[in-house]
Amino acid sequence: MNTFESIFTTENAAKVAQSILKSMDDEETIVDYDFRFQQGEFVSDDINTWIKFDTNKYPLLQAMLETLMNEEIEPTEERVNLFTKFREEICGFLAGELKNQVSNKLRECGFGGKINAKMCPIEKIKVVNFDLADIPDSARYLLVVKKEQPKDNIAPSVSKDLYDYLYTLDDDKMTKDEIEQKLNEFISEKRDCDSKFEYIKEVKLKKAFFECQVEIFADYAMVRPEDIDTSGGIQDIPDF
Repeated sequence: MNTFESIFTTENAAKVAQSILKSMDDEETIVDYDFRFQQGEFVSDDINTWIKFDTNKYPLLQAMLETLMNEEIEPTEERVNLFTKFREEICGFLAGELKNQVSNKLRECGFGGKINAKMCPIEKIKVVNFDLADIPDSARYLLVVKKEQPKDNIAPSVSKDLYDYLYTLDDDKMTKDEIEQKLNEFISEKRDCDSKFEYIKEVKLKKAFFECQVEIFADYAMVRPEDIDTSGGIQDIPDF
């Protein structure tokens, strides 16, 4: 049986760091960015990248979450300090010995394979925080409604109708795709009898919250074309 002290160790922090890397290959993982280029120069001086995923594919992280949520385990000062140190060690592994792998993953996720390390080396990475928290089922999804309506037409919101219908579904036993299908069938039925749905094309489900989140500052500065060694055949450098 895992104890708090036996599970939040340096060895397991290294394993979690590897799991974070692995998660970035999963289509269900969200990698969000908030940075821009202004006149070709990278603009950002704070956290600009978030990796978000759930524990369901990672038994060690699931065990850790269960340990944190165990009401029989007293949150003593020693345990709070241990967990704080554990999170810092994860950040240290990602920004340290795994830095090159993190850079490669961020570059792939952010630029879709169109930018390589010579163009965007991402030499500076600061992993600011790692969070692990239980998320209530009621906060699992956001509805993203896609509309095709004329610019001068302001149609009434359909969000309440969609959420009311969503609550009638037994979504604990349904996959995300099955829920989306049911919602879009509901839209199709409503479109014939309710003008509010006339311009609604479809609805997609987006995760509202994730159990694991990593916060990163990464330097996405581009190397100027004239400074790149073109002997490798680099072409079609995007204009930011």
